[in-house]
Amino acid sequence: MRRERTREEVASKNEALRQKTSIQQLLHSKSQELDKLTSECLRLKERNMALAKELAAFKLVSDLNLQEDDILKFASLGNEANNKDTIDILRKSLVIRNRNYTELMAKCNLLGREKAHLVRNLRKLKTR
Repeated sequence: MRRERTREEVASKNEALRQKTSIQQLLHSKSQELDKLTSECLRLKERNMALAKELAAFKLVSDLNLQEDDILKFASLGNEANNKDTIDILRKSLVIRNRNYTELMAKCNLLGREKAHLVRNLRKLKTR
């Protein structure tokens, strides 16, 4: 009777150890899966922030109707009040905007000269 009880206890302990091992393997597997998903989530968050910064920079360069608080909001996007990065973004945006403005003014001047030339030619033709 005692032997049988001892056998049952040993069998019960062995079963508990098997279950413990199985649970530990499952836990390890799920932990690895969680780590992988967490890593992927961080990568996607970084990519999302990069796209948001790119969009904000585009908005800073292209939208001439932005108010001062909007400009600051777009410039500081993702910088968490890091003034150096914000200033760098504003500086780069201003350089791009100035370049675009200079190009537009050059085109405008060229069109103005062409128009003046055409008007002179038209007057000459009318006087003939």
